[in-house]
Amino acid sequence: MPTVSVVIPAYNGVSRYLDEAIQSVLAQTFQAFELIVVDDASTDDTARVIQRFPQVRYFRRVDNGGQAAARNDGARLARGQYLAFLDQLSPPDIQKLLGRWNRLPFLVSIPGETTANPPAGTIRCADFFTEAVTLPQKVPVIVGNPPWGSAKDRNTPAVRWCAERTLPHPNRQMATAFTWKAPSHLEDDGKVCFVLPHGTLFNHNDTAIRFQQSLFRTHAVDRVVNLTDYQFFLFEESRAPALVVRYRKEKPADGAHLIDYWAPKTDWAITQAEIVSILPQDRSRVTVREVLNDLKGDDAPLIWKTRFWATPRDWRLLDRLALMPRLRDIVCQPGRGSAKRWLIAEGFQPLGDNDDPTKAQILSLPSRLFVQATAKALNLFLLEDDCEKLSSAQVIVRERSNKNTQAFKAPHVLVTKGFSRVAFADFAVSFRHALRGIHGPELDRDLLIFLAAYLRSDLARFFLFHTSSNWGVSRAEIHVEELLRLPFPLPNDMHNPKRCQAIVREIAAAVTKAANEASRDFADREGIVRRTQETVSELIEEYFDIDEIERMLIADTAKIIIPSVRPSRGKPNVPTIKQSSKALRDSYTSLLCDRLNGWVKQESWVHGKVVADSSIGVGIVVLEKTRREEKPTQLSANNGELLKAIDNLQRITTKGHGTFELVRGLRVFHKNLLYITKPLGQRFWTNTAALNDADEIAATIITRSGREGA
Repeated sequence: MPTVSVVIPAYNGVSRYLDEAIQSVLAQTFQAFELIVVDDASTDDTARVIQRFPQVRYFRRVDNGGQAAARNDGARLARGQYLAFLDQLSPPDIQKLLGRWNRLPFLVSIPGETTANPPAGTIRCADFFTEAVTLPQKVPVIVGNPPWGSAKDRNTPAVRWCAERTLPHPNRQMATAFTWKAPSHLEDDGKVCFVLPHGTLFNHNDTAIRFQQSLFRTHAVDRVVNLTDYQFFLFEESRAPALVVRYRKEKPADGAHLIDYWAPKTDWAITQAEIVSILPQDRSRVTVREVLNDLKGDDAPLIWKTRFWATPRDWRLLDRLALMPRLRDIVCQPGRGSAKRWLIAEGFQPLGDNDDPTKAQILSLPSRLFVQATAKALNLFLLEDDCEKLSSAQVIVRERSNKNTQAFKAPHVLVTKGFSRVAFADFAVSFRHALRGIHGPELDRDLLIFLAAYLRSDLARFFLFHTSSNWGVSRAEIHVEELLRLPFPLPNDMHNPKRCQAIVREIAAAVTKAANEASRDFADREGIVRRTQETVSELIEEYFDIDEIERMLIADTAKIIIPSVRPSRGKPNVPTIKQSSKALRDSYTSLLCDRLNGWVKQESWVHGKVVADSSIGVGIVVLEKTRREEKPTQLSANNGELLKAIDNLQRITTKGHGTFELVRGLRVFHKNLLYITKPLGQRFWTNTAALNDADEIAATIITRSGREGA
């Protein structure tokens, strides 16, 4: 693959200079390039000139589209890491250049070859972290996509550069080093805009936290764009999702410095127009103070994830749950801190072909029973008949394998890393490291069964989805530390300990009964598990005092949001993008009005109706405030002209930022009517959307009298 793609757009009138232009590129000392000539439907002898250069990739447009179109075609054909455009010049300009230098300016500057290749090249070929990369002047803006991946050698220039300056360099990530180095080449008021791996702000090891703290204190970050939901559209071959981070050389003025956080969700228009639409629901602002305070917490970093899919209403529930005691209060990890009531550990790692056999160890298991992490039977409970039998209770494990066998002993809860399977086991069974086991004393059997049922509930999925660094962002995996931050108050921590103790016993009895039923011949195990989980889920909601509103939020996350994350061209029918039904839109409007009518003055009443047009993908909610005894206006459900007019108004007010398009949330008052435009995708018509919209418009609509003008 070439390093640089040189693109020359060509059209009538320059064919006699094209020869010199091509030769000037081919004469470069730097040879890791390809040369592309885009013929913009010339009618002269351009094609004949190019035939003399077999090294040139030639593309002829069918129609003349102008210089910009030719450049775009060249960019699409390019295979290099960098693009260099040698644009069409007028004959006098070319003559001046040829007369002064006998050739066009050099494209690439290579340190050490200053005689043959002057250092004034457009592209400088050097290691960014060596003295050879010294630029002739400071620049106002640096834009780039620095290399991703970790440096294997501690002696690489990037690692040494950060170490010499005592800069936090988590996992020796190259992009992090570039983030530190770039400002040194800026003017005092200069800015950097980099495409970075998502882990830059989402990783939570100690060095990553120190890096984030230092970055936000040292440089004024103006904007973070979270493109993880677009990975399979914009960065299809990338191994990790991307962030775009824009920051300044200077420090933030104070803790009130605002950071725009944009987290757009995939819209299928991206496949047509290559425009990323950022709706109001996907934009927020945070202060540097909020970011730094978040990074001080035990669960840091949370701020970027909780503002990714969660809404203000979700934040309230997350905050309430976060006040409860956590699972980590009673669960410890082997070799970390003091012993606690329960222990969590991953399974063993067998000796592999590439492992050093001299460092291998023999691990004695408490049982020959073994279960794979992919076993479908890991579903609420596990039976002995679901397991395989190892040939021996002793296994050879690699040096870095977990060697603590307590997690293999009963009673224990088994959880896959991807959180896709959870089961309670009443017998000793071993497993490999893709599974984790939580073990406790026999006295806590009922409580461990309660934990297994809780981990499978929508409530646990709601909390972990909105707080874990990877789920919904990259691979579906819950780190041990993230699992242990799950709210897990014991019965005596709750306001009604007796009732909560009874709930634990009821759930344990229900799961035990289900396991006994499933062990019988010809049992409908899937049906038994489904019915049991439905029963215990209601008890879990009672245990955690989940109210009707919170139940709506949890259900929307579980049924609409989680199945929709990270869509791809092969996964087109995700719930959030799928067009809403009339029933869903009517349900949204009903809940919206119910919430507003719960707050309005006693003599007033809010009525609502939806007007939708699937041809333009837009719906309008029409709210009317009247006196309680008055009937609403007969709102027309077929007022297509009004809908199109308001949709056009919204498009006019949309603000473009290049590839990004900021869509305004349009609300129009007309007398005692309020018109709210919404896309027809399901996520805009959920109960969660209705609750958040009601909160936003309540202060506006309630203070207006029934017949007040706009």
